[in-house]
Amino acid sequence: DYLDRLPAAGRADRPGRVHESGPVRIPPARTACTILNAVTECAEEVPMDRAEGRICGEYLYAYPPGIPLLAPGEYIASEHLRIIRQTEADGGTIRHTHSLSSGAIVCLEE
Repeated sequence: DYLDRLPAAGRADRPGRVHESGPVRIPPARTACTILNAVTECAEEVPMDRAEGRICGEYLYAYPPGIPLLAPGEYIASEHLRIIRQTEADGGTIRHTHSLSSGAIVCLEE
């Protein structure tokens, strides 16, 4: 299953390998509001180390392969943050739809 190889997918130096800590399991979404509500509310960039428990205000994709980790309106869990850090440590990138900083996530204002 390609989701099991998320951080290593598409990398020539480690094609098709499962991450050293085991398969990546994206946690089930826990939504706080609709996507429409989330993208129309006031938002702010929040450093990743303070984003746990906040409501995401943008899409975040692990790239490659482009699998969405978070959507607007979903709560950010510690597991999401772990996957983001591990993906970046493995040489992958996290694409944001709004944040200009790789160390921050756009969240709804509290």
